[in-house]
Amino acid sequence: MKKLFVLAVIAGLIYQFKPEWIPFTQPEGAYYADGSPKTLLFTFSDCKQPCAKVKDDLQRRGASFEEVVVDANAENRQLWDSFSPYNSFPLLIVGKERAYGDMSIEVATTLALNYGDGLLTSEERELTSSHFNADGSPRVVMYSADWCPYCKKLRGAFRDDGMAFKEIDVEKARNKEQLIRTLGISGYPVTYVGYRRVVGDDIKAIKKALASY
Repeated sequence: MKKLFVLAVIAGLIYQFKPEWIPFTQPEGAYYADGSPKTLLFTFSDCKQPCAKVKDDLQRRGASFEEVVVDANAENRQLWDSFSPYNSFPLLIVGKERAYGDMSIEVATTLALNYGDGLLTSEERELTSSHFNADGSPRVVMYSADWCPYCKKLRGAFRDDGMAFKEIDVEKARNKEQLIRTLGISGYPVTYVGYRRVVGDDIKAIKKALASY
């Protein structure tokens, strides 16, 4: 009984002072008290250009966000530890969505999944509007090239599964450069499910993205 009591006390202290050590107490996202999504940008003093790029991107979009400079103080470090096991910067958290790195399309996706198209650029809004049906439900849209073997594999997986999808051959599109630049397409396939972006030919990831709506 004494050992159990000691373990209970230790567990209580950990829960109170270091909850990030307990996996199931990891925060599921960033939210205000009223339940609305909160935007947190985690940066580091030595993270120069990548962190500055995301910060500028958020400001350009008119997004309201809180910057947390992780090495500024112990409180910021503790908040970072509660959200991320990785020392990778910048990290953008909006609600339950996360984006590592400085790709503008990842910033756009993370914001759109919480706020809709209000913080998207006009080009992003134009292109992603085709990712939804008239009733607002998400469509599966695969951006591909006819020579791409991974696209052929994913196309076959869609058909075998009976999943409805739209395919856009980027290499043949009249707005090829716009698609590549705005949607961050550096390889094929890239599949969108509404605002959610899946790179590669993993149909399970695409199904998971569809189920998240």
